[in-house]
This record gives sequence, C-alpha cells and structure tokens, in this order.
Amino acid sequence: MHGKGVDPLFKAMSIIHQQMGANAPTLSIHGHYGPAEVEEAIRLARENGVANKIVWRDELSDEQMVELYQRSLVCVLPYTGSFAGLPASLAAACQLPVVCTRKAGLPDHLGESGVWVDENNYEQLAERIMELLRNDRLRQEVGARLLKRAQEHLCWDVIADRTLKIYEQSMRKKATAAGHTGPLVKRHAA
Repeated sequence: MHGKGVDPLFKAMSIIHQQMGANAPTLSIHGHYGPAEVEEAIRLARENGVANKIVWRDELSDEQMVELYQRSLVCVLPYTGSFAGLPASLAAACQLPVVCTRKAGLPDHLGESGVWVDENNYEQLAERIMELLRNDRLRQEVGARLLKRAQEHLCWDVIADRTLKIYEQSMRKKATAAGHTGPLVKRHAA
C-alpha cells in the first residue's frame, strides 16, 4: 500500500457513496500486496464505510488487467510514490480515463491527458471521479485523448525507436570522446 494513495482513495469513495447512493461504483483493487497490507487496507475501508464496495483482485496478468479496464468506467491512481506506469499505460490503451496525481511516473506516461488531482486531496479526487462517472461524453473525450497519447508515445514500436536513438546518441558521444570519426554502426536492411 505504501505510496499508492489508498487512504485518500477510500475517503474519496466514502464521499462518492454518500452522494451517489445506490449508483455509486464498486472499486476493484489489484496489484502487489501481501496479507498485512490487505488487512490494513480493509481496516481503512471499514473506517471509511466502503469495505462492502471493494473487490480485491490481487496481482493480475496484463491480459486480466486489459479485461478489467475494458469493463471499467474510470481508473484511479492517487499515488504518492511507488510506480504506476503499467496501469496508466494499459488504461490509456483501453481508452479508460485516468484520475491521478502527478507522481509515480504518471506525467511521463500520460502527458497532459490524465485527469490530475493534488496529492492526498480526497475531496478533489471524489469530485473528479464523480464528474467522469456522471458525464459519458467527458469520459469518452478523456479516453480518446489517452488512447491517442498511448498510440503516439507508449506503443512498443515508438519505445523501441526511442531506445535505439538513445543508444545511438550515447555511442556518438563515446566515439567523439575517444576521437573516432567514422561510422559507428552499420545498418542492415531488414
């Protein structure tokens, strides 16, 4: 649970349940955690009155995450630390709006396409989630922006090209420092 913003998330969910009543969503939580973390999280959920609206999914495969995200309305990543690149990237690829903090590598993955909230601000978190839940058009617009971001910046071909460019730049710098002026790499046609 460390760095994942569970406490503000449960407080936000409490507000959402108070305001939306029977229309309030169920929260699915997945990831890396052990029995002690789940016990602490369940205690926090009970304190906030949302324990009966949470489904604990433990660690999911990429395929299971995609299936879950394709059925979901919003992805919420209120991280204060840790790393959230994988869920953010998969959510973007699934056109799933992401409500998140500017922590845990999220700005690098989502650019300006995420729905940003301040760290530990559970009232703001609840407002942004409800805004998306109540507005299909907004949810679709945010999802479309995220999909475009994923296609332009997060697909494997783009990442591979950028990685190769980094290696090429590094090799050029190293060769320049060593006084080498000839070609560094022979490229072969595929």
